[in-house]
Amino acid sequence: MTNKFLIVSYALHKSHNSKLYSYAPYVREMNLWLDNVNSCRIIAPYTKLDPDPLEMEYAGSNVGYVPIPGIKFKSFGSILTSLFKLPVIIFKLLQGMFWADHIHLRCPGNIGLIASFCQVFFPGKVKTVKYANNWDPKSKQPISYRLQKWVLKNELLSKKMQILVYGEWNEKSKNVLPFFTASYTKDMYQVVPFKCIQDEVINFIFVGTLTHNKRAMECIDAFIKIRESGINATITLIGGGVQEDLLRERANQSKYSGSIIFTGKVSQSEVVECFKKSHFLIFLSKSEGWPKVVAESLWWGCIPISTDVSCVNYMLGNGSRGFVVEPEPDEVVKVVVNCKNNQELFQSMKEDGINWAREYTLEKFESEIKQLL
Repeated sequence: MTNKFLIVSYALHKSHNSKLYSYAPYVREMNLWLDNVNSCRIIAPYTKLDPDPLEMEYAGSNVGYVPIPGIKFKSFGSILTSLFKLPVIIFKLLQGMFWADHIHLRCPGNIGLIASFCQVFFPGKVKTVKYANNWDPKSKQPISYRLQKWVLKNELLSKKMQILVYGEWNEKSKNVLPFFTASYTKDMYQVVPFKCIQDEVINFIFVGTLTHNKRAMECIDAFIKIRESGINATITLIGGGVQEDLLRERANQSKYSGSIIFTGKVSQSEVVECFKKSHFLIFLSKSEGWPKVVAESLWWGCIPISTDVSCVNYMLGNGSRGFVVEPEPDEVVKVVVNCKNNQELFQSMKEDGINWAREYTLEKFESEIKQLL
């Protein structure tokens, strides 16, 4: 049991009815860590907005919160403003790290970058880092991400450090530990209904932010081409984002707009129900860590059609339980057409995916966390 546990996060935090809220998958994970600590402090950016359906509260009464301003370096004005904020952020980080017995960093990000340098001054403290992004050394990443990775895996600068990364990358640094994440408990082991790939209507799902990075537009274009190929289908897009208006306009321009459903942000239980009814997940993201949506899709017998990003190829068993494609609509259409008339292949991939995904439960995740603490 850890006595004083510090979390440094880039995630926006919100306060409502004296409770602290943030992005639900992240908080759900951190609550498992907090089950094994006596006292916790969180240093993270704050916003006055009310919580939305994709956010949840921290459990327990042992959580203290130290708000810091968010920073950006995308324009001259934001750079100038952020430089003025840096002294306050650094002071609060150093103060928190001095207090802590165990320092836990959430990376990558601007706050993570600053914290990765601050932790160097505490070589005697136990540290863990959750690197919630693509660790693939061959992938194109911002300089700030590469700098964080270099500092964190440098055994001279980062003492008593374990970096939890997604996938196996043959890293030489002893700081790097292959890891995973989870969404469901064992009591979510439910029998998945039989899904006939030759049904009159094939159901597709997209889950994520409606942004350029997630290639939501390409997903809609792929769906339209699937309909044009003669396959009767629907697609449900779950999530919100800056591209929502453009995506709705693109949908309305096609003659299949009635089959393109936008739900906005919904609860986890609603996402589960949609997975249960869907045949395929279309996931053409540019950058990921351990994409939970892929693991969740497999859990419910919904076959992912995904780009080869981060550890997705590993998650899909090199094509045994999902399809890895280039981010081109024609590639998506090709695998769907080939699969539609092969119920045996679809069933085999579905069962393989369910069996694999259900190895990664929250109980197993919590057991691994206890070992880290």
